Amino acid sequence: MLGFCIGGPFIWNLLKRAAARVVAAVPAQPSGYPPETPGLSYNNMRGWGPELCARRPDITMAMVDAFLTNMYGGARADFVYTVLRDFVRNCQTPILGLPDDAPGHPCAVAMETVHPAPNAQVSLYPSMAAAAQ
Repeated sequence: MLGFCIGGPFIWNLLKRAAARVVAAVPAQPSGYPPETPGLSYNNMRGWGPELCARRPDITMAMVDAFLTNMYGGARADFVYTVLRDFVRNCQTPILGLPDDAPGHPCAVAMETVHPAPNAQVSLYPSMAAAAQ
């Protein structure tokens, strides 16, 4: 399974819900919680809400806000949005992490998922080697 950006957190969620069905996973440039800008993902995703509500009168901004709060808030918000660190520490699925280092794809979060996972490896672009240390 390969997932870019929000696909990284989605991979972790699939591993939590159906690990036996996943042979291996590659979170590439995964999004995650940047502690220096805690509302970044929530605020970036909020831009599509008004347009969606204009096209779909059955969807309100309150619903968009509830979705974003559930996705990017709560106890999971300080990590990869979908699982807690204990889950990553116990995940036996082989993982290949391909980090990035952009505000919505913080290298620190990507590396934090690779280090505790028992069957994980990371591949860094040469320019990423310094950011990952």
